[in-house]
Amino acid sequence: VSEYTKNDLLNAFPKIRPDRVFVTHEAASPLFQVLEEVEFLEKTRIKYGLSRPFVLFVGSLKEHKNIPVLIRAVESVLSEKKIDVQLVIAGRRDPKNKELWALLKQKAAFVKYLGEVPDEELAALYNLAKVFVLPSLREGFGLPVLEAMACGTPVIVSNRTSLPEIAGGVGLIFDAGRVDELASLLYNILTDDTLRRDLSRRGLARAAEFSWERTADKTLEVYDRVMR
Repeated sequence: VSEYTKNDLLNAFPKIRPDRVFVTHEAASPLFQVLEEVEFLEKTRIKYGLSRPFVLFVGSLKEHKNIPVLIRAVESVLSEKKIDVQLVIAGRRDPKNKELWALLKQKAAFVKYLGEVPDEELAALYNLAKVFVLPSLREGFGLPVLEAMACGTPVIVSNRTSLPEIAGGVGLIFDAGRVDELASLLYNILTDDTLRRDLSRRGLARAAEFSWERTADKTLEVYDRVMR
């Protein structure tokens, strides 16, 4: 599903010929788009108690998602830059990651964990967020990046594995271990409306480059090639 995953496969199985491995990118569901239904957006905001501007993370709460770095970066923006913002986390809890769960409870003053959210409301959350961040240490693709872009949400991703490839020069990129670097990018987006609009516009164009129809066409091309 990405050039990164292809290279990872070839490194693990060096006897495989590179010309026999094909990349077919994933795509966001059409459900994820810029929403004009103000009433639905407000209903979602009220349901989840989102009274403040927020940074959004979507994904499982597994250790490789690198969420503590995001929490510390948002905390830095709050305490040092005095920006009124909270972190909203939507995704499945990982029972193995007990340290993160303890940290979420400890930082409950500015971190809101929503659990798993239906796709319709998730689309609304992307639309409502000031910025989406995926700070992962490892991703085979990173579908939430496309979902956020398709909703017109500015995106920040880590510099690891497939994420720069999917962001395509449109999302802002930070060193996955640098809290200060992420905090600086968050501050820039939260305080610069022009930057936020530019990233939104470019993200929409980037997300439009991916579609399941294109994925199907490329897959069919591979089948045709193999049959010949």
